Amino acid sequence: MVERLPTMNEAEVAPDDCRKAPTWLSYYLVGWPPPGPSSFEWGNGALRVLHDGGYLSFVPNGDDWAAFWKACDEVDVWSWPAEVGDLAVCDGGVFKLELELDSRAVVSRGQLAGSPPEFASALMTLHQALQALVGWDGSDNASGGPR
Repeated sequence: MVERLPTMNEAEVAPDDCRKAPTWLSYYLVGWPPPGPSSFEWGNGALRVLHDGGYLSFVPNGDDWAAFWKACDEVDVWSWPAEVGDLAVCDGGVFKLELELDSRAVVSRGQLAGSPPEFASALMTLHQALQALVGWDGSDNASGGPR
């Protein structure tokens, strides 16, 4: 049985934790991702993003992280299964997430094909929250790219 970990909104989590950067974060979405950055990695105090064939680095502030952790709680990311969907499908939305904040951690990978209907929405919420960390406004033009 998987132990349920506390969300960032529960009383036992200190308010400062809601503004912290993760201990570790690695995420990608390939195979028809929405416009914008789709590969993120946190390390050495910066969020590295693969976008348009090159890497960009960002340092989100406490408010940015608070919004990200709120989105993680909304989709209950800490309870995501290790594998989701039909991994035998070679085309479509494939993702991998490794996320750690102090004692909380999740590693999940999978394919949108064959996943529960609500999972695609949860994954897109997480994806958009990651894009928001780098200032992506959702458009696919030069002025709407990462800050």
